[in-house]
Amino acid sequence: MNILITRPEPEASELAATLNQLGHHTLVDPMLHIEFLVPDPVNFSVAQAIMFTSANGIRGAKALTIPTSLPTYVVGSATAQAAQHFKNIYVSNGGALELCQHIVKDLNPAKGPLIHFSGRHTAIDIQHTLQTKGFCVEKYIVYEAKPARQFAPETLQALAGRTIQSVLFFSPRSAAIFAKLLIYNKQTIICRSMTAICFSQNVAGALQGTTWKELRVTQRPQMECLLSLLNQQENV
Repeated sequence: MNILITRPEPEASELAATLNQLGHHTLVDPMLHIEFLVPDPVNFSVAQAIMFTSANGIRGAKALTIPTSLPTYVVGSATAQAAQHFKNIYVSNGGALELCQHIVKDLNPAKGPLIHFSGRHTAIDIQHTLQTKGFCVEKYIVYEAKPARQFAPETLQALAGRTIQSVLFFSPRSAAIFAKLLIYNKQTIICRSMTAICFSQNVAGALQGTTWKELRVTQRPQMECLLSLLNQQENV
């Protein structure tokens, strides 16, 4: 199967390598490009826990000396892998809201602030969600995801030749940028020959203005679920 991957690097190339080993043909064209920022100083001595909702949050915070003994809450297996040097990790494989639910159940707002290393743009406002439960959340923006301004030439060629069968979307922003570029390039009709595979309903909802051959959503935001959808499509 010919698959277009729209997620940022380096995860895009890592996923492409996995899919290539499974016999697929992949094309990588990130809709977001990561720019790391210089983090502000952080007082970890009063923090009761730290949070990372993406592997880029960990990469962006690497200039800081973070106590590895602090309880560490992360979203997704890729983030967990990047955070494996921390000693006390909780992983949410159900997304940021599930992470918040676990924190509310597990931690006490009176025991100190939570530190969240984040991108400038987030699909879910974790800070607000936890503040409504009485927590003090200190958010540090350590990277920014810049939108692609155009498809890569290889993507335009593949779209024109109708050789792409599936497009993978992992965030609402990536999906929205892809849809915008399709409209800009007057290629929306191409969607009717492709399947969109999305990591959540929020991601699928961002594909406004486009009509697909199929629009599939993973049951949970996990790579295993996405690979299962790809396998189902290949066997149809």
